[in-house]
Amino acid sequence: MRIFWKVHQLTPNIASIRYRCLIPIFESLQKTPSHRHFVRDVSCFDISSDTIDIAVFVKTTRPQDLLLAKELKKKGIPIVFDTCDNLFVEHKDEDVRAVFMEMLKAADKVTVPTQTLKNALLDSQMGLLPENIIVIPDPIENLQHIEWAKQYAQYRMFKDILAEKNLKRLSQFLFHYLARGIFALLKGLFHLYLKMILFFFPKSLKEEIENKSYLEINEIFPVWLRLLCFPYVIPFLLLRLVSLGKIQIPYKYRYRLLARIIADSEPVSIEKERIVSSTNEPTRSVDRINLLWFGNAGTFGTFGMSDILLIKDELEVLNQEQPITLTIISNDYRQFLKIQSQVSFACYYIPWTLEIVYKMAPQFTCAILPNPLNEFSKGKSANRSLLCLSMGLPVVATLTPELEKLSTCVSFDLWRESILRYAQDSAFKQNHLQNYQVIFKQSPHNPYNVWIKWQDLLQSLINS
Repeated sequence: MRIFWKVHQLTPNIASIRYRCLIPIFESLQKTPSHRHFVRDVSCFDISSDTIDIAVFVKTTRPQDLLLAKELKKKGIPIVFDTCDNLFVEHKDEDVRAVFMEMLKAADKVTVPTQTLKNALLDSQMGLLPENIIVIPDPIENLQHIEWAKQYAQYRMFKDILAEKNLKRLSQFLFHYLARGIFALLKGLFHLYLKMILFFFPKSLKEEIENKSYLEINEIFPVWLRLLCFPYVIPFLLLRLVSLGKIQIPYKYRYRLLARIIADSEPVSIEKERIVSSTNEPTRSVDRINLLWFGNAGTFGTFGMSDILLIKDELEVLNQEQPITLTIISNDYRQFLKIQSQVSFACYYIPWTLEIVYKMAPQFTCAILPNPLNEFSKGKSANRSLLCLSMGLPVVATLTPELEKLSTCVSFDLWRESILRYAQDSAFKQNHLQNYQVIFKQSPHNPYNVWIKWQDLLQSLINS
């Protein structure tokens, strides 16, 4: 079986790329090495219907992805579209949503990580049949998966093309990535240029830009600022030119990265006692309850780090009974400061890396994973809870449909009582962790079981 995986960006730093592409490939290579896997992000010029049996589009909503899917389908290649929660909800960008809808129509099968998402797609009146939506859970990852994913992203794709011994395709591949390297260099130079002119930016404009979405940025840029920053678009134009038009930068995104630079141009002074270095012992104490929250920062007030504020009152009450510390491992220090300013208990921040949670998890009492249960979050996978349990870290979480199956090893909703019990009752804690070990082998989230579901689906489409 020759499988083409089309991703929007081949990087292990994106959880969905690991869960929905790289970890299944790892498990496949361990158990069924005869399968061939071709993973491509922007560059897919070397893929043709003669070299693959089936194509899986993982969370991709670029117009060129849709064109590629339609082209492959015309040539008889089955198409699988793997989607997730943040794609099927209402999207502010109508262009992205239009591509998403067309991808659903073009796909022979649509895969989702949870039954809740399947139900949401069926209720959305998009014309999808239940038998065409397949639930394939997210796998439970480990450090071996992460190390392999990092190596694959760096070297394996090049080795795959080299092994084909096709000089034309190899030259196209090298030229494309050389062009991307030049683009990155030029972009870095223009970053430096922009930082030099930031001195002339009014403070009011910086604040206005910081509070706007990327899609609104273009509307508030004055003409003089657009002229001053025009050189910034040159790397994008060059990249499009050398890629023969295959890479398109929509006009409305032209100032997206510029807005990031402006927003970050005045770095917040970080007080050393308020941030924990990943190389230092965290601020845990035997007389304190040490809590952990980790994850993507998300959108403040909608999902992500700000979910912590949903249980702020219960944590404050608990802190009056027994002092607590909350450590947040994430990717947005500015959001962390908003959280920290609204709580009275000790709150610490650790910058996110792929491995940091594995190193830090054993040092905490339990993880807290609140969920606002809104349209975006109610269909979230159980992967974070499962990851915590796999590391020996108990979990207190909001009860969601996906977490119901973990009722024997996760505490739900009673935040103060559950946290206290994990802190004071070691037998209760060990019982939950042992229950997880019992269910893990047969769990649909077991990485090998996840690959078997992928394999059964892909083989059935090829055979049909």
